Amino acid sequence: MRKEEQFTREDADITEASNADLVRLPLQPLFARTPHLHDDDVVAMRAKLRDYFVSTFDRYEYLFSCLATDEVAFFQGDACNLKAQFSGYDFILAANLIDRLYDPAVFLRHIHERLKMGGVLMLASPYTWLAEHTPREAWLGGFRKDGEPFPTLDGIKACLESHFTMLGEPQEVPFVIRETRRKFQHSISEVTCWERIR
Repeated sequence: MRKEEQFTREDADITEASNADLVRLPLQPLFARTPHLHDDDVVAMRAKLRDYFVSTFDRYEYLFSCLATDEVAFFQGDACNLKAQFSGYDFILAANLIDRLYDPAVFLRHIHERLKMGGVLMLASPYTWLAEHTPREAWLGGFRKDGEPFPTLDGIKACLESHFTMLGEPQEVPFVIRETRRKFQHSISEVTCWERIR
């Protein structure tokens, strides 16, 4: 990471507090917009794209290092069949998850049981539905219904509307997955936040 791109704890506005408090990170400095490559100079275009991918990856590394504290615990489990101990949360982040679940509707219809009243669920997904992860009949969107395109967001709303209200409008957030030292996957997630009201 170049010197001018380094972030301090103050830059990220990380609050030192109890488990009940949220870690606040501004999205804009951490997730820069995708560079527009309209240049005729192929070498310059490649350099811009490389710099974007490297800086985005470095920012994710920084974000994860901020979460590496004794107050954060990581568990592995089935998101469609969570154990009862995982409840009473103020905030749940499901990033790049719903389009990789075998039954995303089950996850969404029961996630309110894990949140306190007034708690927030944040979903982030590029909605890249693949039959190898989710059977087609379980997709929340990305297909035609009654001859019209049925977007995933409409499927999410149908699953969450009985317990949640959406906060604000969906936001697009680009992200990069570094597959190898020289290969990156670039996608754009739609990010929505939902407050539990029932």
